[in-house]
Amino acid sequence: MNILKNESGTIQLASFHVLKAFLWNSNKPPRVQCIIVRNKEQFVRLLLRLSSSKKKDQELNREVTQAIRILEEMYLISVCPVAVAESQMRDALAAVF
Repeated sequence: MNILKNESGTIQLASFHVLKAFLWNSNKPPRVQCIIVRNKEQFVRLLLRLSSSKKKDQELNREVTQAIRILEEMYLISVCPVAVAESQMRDALAAVF
């Protein structure tokens, strides 16, 4: 993600292509999905910035739009530490109330 923040447009574009490989992979390891989901708001913000800096590149803008759509549809899976902690907390609260 930090590479997407780089000032160089070439580096941003290359890092976007790496991110796409992870996003387009339908068999993401759970750990990878957890990392992406936890950071999806930042990814979306960085992708929007990349897209606005390359307004004339229609293919890139289509790919950025598709990447954002995939990010928005992703969710925390049950093996994510945060998701496990949240479900444990919910169970504990349900037991109390």
